[in-house]
Amino acid sequence: MTAMPSWQLVAASAEAAPSSTLRVLPLRHTTVIAEIAGRRVVFDPSLSPSFSAQGVFAGPLPARHADEVGPVDLVCISSGEATSFDPRTLVALDARHASILVGDDDTARRIRQLGWRRVRVVSPTTPVDVGGLRIQASPGRGLLGPAVGFVVGSANHDGARLWHTGLLPPLEVDARAAAFASANPVDVVLGCAWGLRSRTGGPPLQADVDDVAALARLARAQVLLPIGRDAVATGLFSLVWEQEPMPVVVEQGLRIERPVNGTWYGRP
Repeated sequence: MTAMPSWQLVAASAEAAPSSTLRVLPLRHTTVIAEIAGRRVVFDPSLSPSFSAQGVFAGPLPARHADEVGPVDLVCISSGEATSFDPRTLVALDARHASILVGDDDTARRIRQLGWRRVRVVSPTTPVDVGGLRIQASPGRGLLGPAVGFVVGSANHDGARLWHTGLLPPLEVDARAAAFASANPVDVVLGCAWGLRSRTGGPPLQADVDDVAALARLARAQVLLPIGRDAVATGLFSLVWEQEPMPVVVEQGLRIERPVNGTWYGRP
């Protein structure tokens, strides 16, 4: 065990206007609001009361409904799967003037059919600047198709950098995210640690906490918040699901803390 890092996330005050410092609000599974560099970003908007896919997963009610999120400057959608993107949520968000970033053409097409025009497909090879933010996509993989993550920070390269990993395969299956982490240092990682497995055996289908902790260390992060661990698997799949709070762990310069949905976390 090492000393607690000087930059860490702690439970922040409740509601406040977006500030220039970093705050994050996990809402359910991989849906998170982040306030960074004075902008409000929503990752993986999926806040409808019904959150399930027959034979795969079910989840709790969201900590907040879409119409309670407030104005949004940027929407980042890591995949077109139900865990990451719910069209009903997107329609209900106050995000008509927001830019929307996605990782594949099919998801972009579905969003444009809802009436959005400021939709952009991003790739891990080229960063993009949106409204004072610089966003770099990271490689990922969903259960059924492509996925990306998002590193977000100020376009001026000042202040904190946040990485929402999006859906990830295990590192033993695909090492692209590890190479990306080594080349893209960040301060905070929202690591999608779903740990999904088939009940019939075989290797895990999605990354777990050990995988996202390894990625956070490679990215020289100070804080890891594992997300995506509040779903319950059904049918053919099983999850490592923590019903009890995960204790805060600080080792090798990394603070690992499982966030509570509906609680703001930010600079102390």
